[in-house]
Amino acid sequence: LFSLLGSKSERFQEVVSAVISSICTLEFEQNEWLEVIDNLGNISLEKEPTYRLASIKTIRNIMQDVAPHLIPDQKLGTILYSIMNNIEKSIPENIQQGALEALNYSIINCSLFMKDETQRKALMNLIYNSVISESLNIRILGLKCLYECTKYFYFELNPHIEELINLSNHVILKYTSIPEDFREIIIVIDMWMQLAEKEESLTKNGFGHNKIFSNYLQQIYKFCVHLLSIRKPEEEEDEWQPHESVEMLLISMSKCSTQEMIDLAMKNIGEWLNHTSKKLRHSAMLLFYSITDSIHEDKVRVIIMEAFENILGKINDSEDEVKIITGKIMGKIAKKHFLKLEVNGNTSLQDKLLAVQYSQLEEFIEKKVPKKVIIGVLKSINEVAKHYPLGSPTNFLSKYIPYFLEKILSITLNITNYDPNCNISYFSTLTIGTLIEHGALDLNDYFKDFLTKLANAFEITLDINNFGSKDMQENYQVYISTCISSILIGQRFSLSPSEFEFFFSKVSEIFNVRKDIFVEGILILSSLSLTNPNEFYQKLNSYKVFIEFGLKQRSNKEICRTCILSLDDLINSLQENFIPSLKYFIPTLLDISNDSNADKDCKLQCIMIYSDIFMYAKNAMNEYLDKIFHIIKFGVDYCLTVPQNTDEQEEIEYKNKLKESILEFFQASLTGMSETNQMFKVKSYLVLIINFLKTCLRNEYFPTADTFATCLDILNTLLKSFDEAFGLIRMEEIKFIFDKINESGITENQEFIMTTKLLYSEK
Repeated sequence: LFSLLGSKSERFQEVVSAVISSICTLEFEQNEWLEVIDNLGNISLEKEPTYRLASIKTIRNIMQDVAPHLIPDQKLGTILYSIMNNIEKSIPENIQQGALEALNYSIINCSLFMKDETQRKALMNLIYNSVISESLNIRILGLKCLYECTKYFYFELNPHIEELINLSNHVILKYTSIPEDFREIIIVIDMWMQLAEKEESLTKNGFGHNKIFSNYLQQIYKFCVHLLSIRKPEEEEDEWQPHESVEMLLISMSKCSTQEMIDLAMKNIGEWLNHTSKKLRHSAMLLFYSITDSIHEDKVRVIIMEAFENILGKINDSEDEVKIITGKIMGKIAKKHFLKLEVNGNTSLQDKLLAVQYSQLEEFIEKKVPKKVIIGVLKSINEVAKHYPLGSPTNFLSKYIPYFLEKILSITLNITNYDPNCNISYFSTLTIGTLIEHGALDLNDYFKDFLTKLANAFEITLDINNFGSKDMQENYQVYISTCISSILIGQRFSLSPSEFEFFFSKVSEIFNVRKDIFVEGILILSSLSLTNPNEFYQKLNSYKVFIEFGLKQRSNKEICRTCILSLDDLINSLQENFIPSLKYFIPTLLDISNDSNADKDCKLQCIMIYSDIFMYAKNAMNEYLDKIFHIIKFGVDYCLTVPQNTDEQEEIEYKNKLKESILEFFQASLTGMSETNQMFKVKSYLVLIINFLKTCLRNEYFPTADTFATCLDILNTLLKSFDEAFGLIRMEEIKFIFDKINESGITENQEFIMTTKLLYSEK
């Protein structure tokens, strides 16, 4: 194979290189073929360009294909030495390109290399030289390597920030207008974006960091605002533009920099907000949009309140682009600042925001507002509604919601608003759902009347002649179902027998015609079990068919999850009446729990179902106890492993959810110990519970105050009910728990404290 690398045919070289890389992918796992790296390193130093190019391409392929942990540090040093020797200016350009491509794939492996100051400087200098090359291709590859460095080595790059700023200025400030080929600009902004996102995350979680975007704020802001000032008069809408990357960078910067950024932005906003250039007006609004995300919320809120009418007034600008970003700003204000706009009982600014939103809905109905603008407005209404807690007797929105719902339903039902590329109907139904969900109880009578309007709309969706296509009809069935389920899920009122029959029969009819089910339809039927349990019980056999169908669709995670949650609703609403049917579903739930390919959230929900069964239908579990014990034990073992996922934070979050579910299961199963006593005679079950609790209490990521109290409650039950529990808890562990109680401030659990003291004094 090595002899064939010298072929004069570049295509043949590529094939041979790919074969060698594929073999290495397999053999490196067995710690074999590692000498290939030494051979390639030697060939990469050959004077003959053909061999050098072939070896560099092979190294590139290996670094692209082979998992990083399979390459020992010593061999990695050989690879980097070979690459660096082929980035020099004196090397032919095609070999330099291959070496930079290889370096791009290698940087993820360079942790030890980047920690050594001398080696890091040597590597960074080579990359810098490539970034100022006369060749555009070399410059772009060099910038891609810098991007990879910023992705993985935030802390190691701290001594190089000034050099990165100088390079950024070199790339960006030379332009007086955005060039036709702006790839270099995008990569530079994305490079800073990586650093900003890392610093934003560290700031959010309270960790120390380099404070790049505080210490170098003016320099970084300078080239950002330069790009905003030199935009083309006309930009391609379907192509990502530099100002869009700048917008994302500025948003992240606002979450980790000093208040000075707000001052810098406001200076440019003042200069550009009413400029004759539509691009500068848009850039001014883009800057305002970025600072609404600032961590310095109080300062931003003062600015918002002072500039409220000027900023919101841009919703009537002559340019659609400015209107669209004004809608986005309304969404940010609604999300982060809406409640604080009320000052000493004065709600005038809140009223003004809602008035602007309502007027935009009216103008859209009259075809005076672009679709993208109204999507921003709908999202901002959505954000306002989310501030108000569910089930409150009344709230600020009660006087507005009926007016908004009538307008938004009108928009939803107008099929000319249906557009797969900019779907107003979809966003309008989401907004209807949120307004209903967060609507206060004093609107219940109105919602009952509104449900009649939705029922009429639902009837319309049954006839395909009312729509342009089958896809449109089916989507509208989903949209109207979303609105209906949002009312029924809240259990605001029971339906009359005829109303119940209407919704159950119409959803069933749609399912049967489509020969398929959809999430929103299941939500309607599941909600009917809560609003009208007696009527629903008569329909149980019909509903079982739909649930069984959905549980088998494991590739459709949303359907499967919704059907599992529906079973939970049925257990809570029908309780003992559901036990005979429940036994029918338990084997399917166990299959999902044991399926390694099943969705993780579906598995969590299965554990929740097992908990509810113990609460309401303990006897239904007897024949399945061994299998459930196995599933819970597997979940416990998984929770106690060290995260292996590349996205460690995501895995930690999932494990915490799993721990919550397992704790709920333990708590529920203990309440049913008299009926399922054989489970608790098994000492291994007690060992499992207690070891899991001890680990949870000691885990730095867990528990929250609520779950800590749950742990105490479970331990309390164990100590009171099972003598065997004492042999499994040592005195120093009890002391540790007392210390945790004092640290966390959870002192209300006196029963646990007293029980433990009394029982230990007896022992």
